[in-house]
Amino acid sequence: MPYVIASDGTYLGDLGCSSIGNPASRFGSEVGATSIWNVVSRYGSVVSEQSAWNPVTPRPPIIMLDGKPIGFLTVNPILITRAIDPRRLEAFMIDRCSNPNGYRLH
Repeated sequence: MPYVIASDGTYLGDLGCSSIGNPASRFGSEVGATSIWNVVSRYGSVVSEQSAWNPVTPRPPIIMLDGKPIGFLTVNPILITRAIDPRRLEAFMIDRCSNPNGYRLH
């Protein structure tokens, strides 16, 4: 299963319904310190250099598969050719995990 790590090596969860796709988990919650959905965390803020939501970050979270990087999770338009936009991830998680309440949009 693909998973996400921050540029500082912090594990940010996997792309499953029990992790980033679960609003009740520490990785999928709007209040978790290691959640990309937490607008005041280092990984969910629009101003943090390590956040997927910072449009100018040079160090967004990295999507990994089998221990190898496969792309970034970012809204940074310079990196978008090698990335997934977190808004698309959110839409995918809502659909896949049947979470009608969604998360948040920046």
